[in-house]
Amino acid sequence: MTIDHHNLRNFDLNLLIAFDALMKDRSVTLAAHRLRVGQPAMSHNLATLRLLFDDELLVRTRNVMTPTTRALALHSHVAAALDAAQLAISYEDDFDPVRSNRTFTIGISTEDALIAPSLGDSVGDIALIARRLLGCDIPNALDNHEVDAVISCSVPGASRFSNELLFEQPLMCCYRGATETWSVQRFETAHYVLVAPNSGGQGCISDLLTQVGYDLQISLVVPDYLSALEAAANSQLTAILPDPMATHFAGIFGLSATPAPIAVQLPPVHLIWVSHNEGDRGIAWLLGRIREVVSRASLPRGN
Repeated sequence: MTIDHHNLRNFDLNLLIAFDALMKDRSVTLAAHRLRVGQPAMSHNLATLRLLFDDELLVRTRNVMTPTTRALALHSHVAAALDAAQLAISYEDDFDPVRSNRTFTIGISTEDALIAPSLGDSVGDIALIARRLLGCDIPNALDNHEVDAVISCSVPGASRFSNELLFEQPLMCCYRGATETWSVQRFETAHYVLVAPNSGGQGCISDLLTQVGYDLQISLVVPDYLSALEAAANSQLTAILPDPMATHFAGIFGLSATPAPIAVQLPPVHLIWVSHNEGDRGIAWLLGRIREVVSRASLPRGN
């Protein structure tokens, strides 16, 4: 049900508190005492309620006031609304990672997938969901609570978001054969497998190399870094990866990894979250957990 904020704004919600007290005490005097107001004020509240609902609501019979059928129907809804309001007002965030079974969703890009597998270690009954997220979708995903935090090289500029540097991303060349220093000439003449998450062949690396004027010989385009490493391991192609991915996975695929001989690197990876969520102990735990994993991985942080 959609809330009609304009209609509620024109209604004195304090009258609902008075109505609840009247229904519980069935007495103007007792209801006034419960709310610590004078009896004339409570009588005025009852008169206003009768006018607004076009019903007597409470009818005096002998020594008590008997609710009408309309009053009984109204009170079930009013009491539930007041209970919910009191629960919201008195809510305390008692998040405890040892006992919690809360689910958190983290937005990641292809470039940042290295962190996700390590986040689920030793988190008890907490569930962590890693969701692929393009840079252009980050603001809406955070605003709509589709994700609780984002790990990405695309940082939204809006002030409602907070961010901090997680690690830098120097470029590395991964290839078969012995490890050796690459010259610029070798870099420019090699054949490559390139990572581009979308079908148009565009990604952080391809965009960066185009911007700095490198027209490399791209023989294969794949959607993720592990596919690029697999292709390089089974061919003479060279995979271009950010340092964290190359350092972690190149050896597993039997590949050598050498820094690219060009003075460029991918945009650094940041941790991003909605600023006003910092008071949520669960979100604070999640952010700390991500920082802990990054620190343990000894990822490059720059100077």
